[in-house]
Amino acid sequence: MKGRIPAEVEAMLHSAGWFEGRSEFPLELPSDYTLFPSARIALEEFGGLDVGACGPGTNFARCDIQFDPNAAEGLASIVSVTEEGLRLYPLGEATHGHAYLLIDEKGAVYLYFDHLKKFGSSLDEALVSLLLGVNPKGD
Repeated sequence: MKGRIPAEVEAMLHSAGWFEGRSEFPLELPSDYTLFPSARIALEEFGGLDVGACGPGTNFARCDIQFDPNAAEGLASIVSVTEEGLRLYPLGEATHGHAYLLIDEKGAVYLYFDHLKKFGSSLDEALVSLLLGVNPKGD
């Protein structure tokens, strides 16, 4: 991850049990969704990890993230295919379970509270934004 994300975010990931080259798939996947490559790659690298903590951030509060796609059970009817035609797959929860973390087929990452908001064109961008409380690029 060197060069992909700030050292502070990488340290959070290491504290959660992540390591360079991690390629595990420790989770049973929800049956409500069809797994596509960007979701599989994200879950192989981060599945099962609890990262970060809620608290003050740069532009908004920092989020914690729990990488468990089963946390979004029952959400499929709301976000599996959005009004924009995006196919989404759940990666887990954020902000103590108050929001869902989702990824689209191109690798862009979104949070769903009461509406869908993009937090990065890649998982790396979204991790920086959410774990540090920094506005997503382009905002």
